[in-house]
Amino acid sequence: EGCRGEGGFLVNSEGERFMTRYAPKALDLASRDVVSRAITMEILAGRGCGPKKDHVHLQLHHLPPDQLASKLPGISESAKTFAGVDVTKEPIPCVPTVHYTMGGIPTLWTGEVVNPRAGDDDAIVPGLLAAGECACASVHGANRLGANSLLDIVVFGKSCANTVVFNLTKEGRTQPELPPGAGEQAVADLDRILNNKGDIPTARLRAVSYTHLTLPTKRIVEISVVAGSLKKKKKKEKVT
Repeated sequence: EGCRGEGGFLVNSEGERFMTRYAPKALDLASRDVVSRAITMEILAGRGCGPKKDHVHLQLHHLPPDQLASKLPGISESAKTFAGVDVTKEPIPCVPTVHYTMGGIPTLWTGEVVNPRAGDDDAIVPGLLAAGECACASVHGANRLGANSLLDIVVFGKSCANTVVFNLTKEGRTQPELPPGAGEQAVADLDRILNNKGDIPTARLRAVSYTHLTLPTKRIVEISVVAGSLKKKKKKEKVT
């Protein structure tokens, strides 16, 4: 939406600005549901881009580089990192995706997971709780609203915590003391990953992870990531 607001526009494999057909007045400034539906229709009609025709292109390179740097630094960096695209020269691959998932794990207001049985619709799975995008507390409608995630974390996140405390107290149990430095190793591991200085671009790693390397038409390429570097233990070959 930010890109389209700055003058970016969508094109299909034929180079057509297809939003003229779906939203003749709003064009690329149409609401996200209209744009997502239009992209999906173009892909289903066989006018998607790329070898698999599974995406459309978001054009930004007609905009001045200084405008992209000042107005859209975040998307410029994300496109470079995750798609290997220089937005000043190339279009961004674009597909509809999930902004907020409303999951299917049924829960009570307490956050306890429901498993109806023996005629009891509110029977729970003892000790199992869920909140956030994985859970379905049946308070959201069919549409995703900006307050959904806030409601989940503030209300149901807190409710889960209260449930845990209540159950532990009821059972006469207490939380054991944490050892000194608890959690520091997890933080250190994450910091190491985030600050690796390997020579393999994120976009390439994503391409490898999204490729089914065990298909009959490909030889299995065994890869391992060690200290931020991608090593192929078998003969090198291009992964597409």
